[in-house]
Amino acid sequence: MKYYKISEYLYLVIGVVTLTDLLFFKESIFDNPLLVLFCALSFGMYFFRRYYRTKFNKRNKD
Repeated sequence: MKYYKISEYLYLVIGVVTLTDLLFFKESIFDNPLLVLFCALSFGMYFFRRYYRTKFNKRNKD
């Protein structure tokens, strides 16, 4: 199950890198709607994967 935990953090790293790129290296955030969408999806996938991993871990312990 370590694979699932690594993939969670991979989504988080992708989101942080994309957000850093948007904030510091682009002139305007809203001129890059595809990058904003990619950043939001990365953070969303991180929270989605974390929620379901903890849910399945609780179910397997019972």
